[in-house]
Amino acid sequence: RDVLEEALDKYPNKDKVEYLEQTMTTYKGLKIYGCPYVEGCRTWAFSNGWNKYNDILPCDILMTHQPPYIGGLGAVKYNYFEKELGSIALADKIREVQPRLVFCGHIHSGNHHPVTLNFKNKSTTLYNVSIKDEDYVVHYPITRVEI
Repeated sequence: RDVLEEALDKYPNKDKVEYLEQTMTTYKGLKIYGCPYVEGCRTWAFSNGWNKYNDILPCDILMTHQPPYIGGLGAVKYNYFEKELGSIALADKIREVQPRLVFCGHIHSGNHHPVTLNFKNKSTTLYNVSIKDEDYVVHYPITRVEI
């Protein structure tokens, strides 16, 4: 957090950037919630995800670091290794809150195709927006979503 705040202080358009850590903002009538937490990365910042996903509030757009265990968004594919690291707790919360859009990253090699969950009267579309592969080389195109 301190490093981010220091970097934002130097950013010329810092009044146009809002840091969301378990908080919500409203932009053009859309409620946007940010959750930077992940599960299972004990030594990383924001590593207590399963304790934090319950705090996610109803919103239109949910931005998370970790992908949910939905549609292969959290499937790590590296060399001959493949494992699903999406969060079940986050997937459950998304099904409860039913935001219009979910953007996640963290698992660089996860599914990069939109995944849609359909509910009775609405749907949620999820995107893995990571642009780098597991070697941190730019590999995927930037995701653009018109709202």
